[in-house]
Amino acid sequence: MTASRDLIQKVSIMQAKRQPFIRWEREQFAIAMLKAVVNANYKADCVKQGGPTH
Repeated sequence: MTASRDLIQKVSIMQAKRQPFIRWEREQFAIAMLKAVVNANYKADCVKQGGPTH
């Protein structure tokens, strides 16, 4: 029984160590999505006004 308990403990420690990295990855993805939306909105506004698209 102790071998499985040790394994469970090791897995939970590994998951706890990975948690900040996973959170950081999610934040980076969210930032990238926001930038893409802002960029798309800007380009759409430029097209509406007949200005440059970059």
